[in-house]
Amino acid sequence: MEFSNPAIDAYCAAHSNALPAFMGELERETHLRVILSNMISSPLQGAMLHFLAACNQPHNVLEIGTFTGYSTVAIASGLATDANFHTLEKNQELEYFHKKYFLQYPSIKVHYGKALEWLEQDNTKWDFVFLDADKKVYDTYYDCIIPKMNPNALLIADNVLWKGKVLNESPDSDTKALDAFNKKVNQDSRVDNVLLPIRDGLMLIRKK
Repeated sequence: MEFSNPAIDAYCAAHSNALPAFMGELERETHLRVILSNMISSPLQGAMLHFLAACNQPHNVLEIGTFTGYSTVAIASGLATDANFHTLEKNQELEYFHKKYFLQYPSIKVHYGKALEWLEQDNTKWDFVFLDADKKVYDTYYDCIIPKMNPNALLIADNVLWKGKVLNESPDSDTKALDAFNKKVNQDSRVDNVLLPIRDGLMLIRKK
């Protein structure tokens, strides 16, 4: 299910502040080299992540699910030079992209392996989090992250509409997990939230 017109998305991206020019090359190379290239963030989504990071100017930043790094660079390009940015990726075979495209942003620290194991050992108080990893464990990530977020910190969860499958009467396991996650966030008195139909659905969550 499409939530927006691709031409409208392109128009919106063209009339938003431009991301670093080399991100076009990153997008093209992702589509050439990676099988599941559709997992990459869109230019409009990247512009929004950059905008939110620039507005909030967070110091401690976390990304769960680096993929080839498009969203990583979008966020990093909006941060101050002294930001502390950690991104977690289970697939080390994507390291080629990270070494090539993260050179301009020394604040980015990539950690390979199981994200939950890394998070359980970390005691950082986060100001900004982008969640784009295994959909079945969004609920677990949420329970782990929220207590470690500062007041007014922002958590952005991607793919929460799952191509519109959240409306299906007989959803698959991923869809059930995302629907349960959306309901859980919306009922959590610790946060404010808004779900936006951008790309595949973005849940914006502010810790009170």
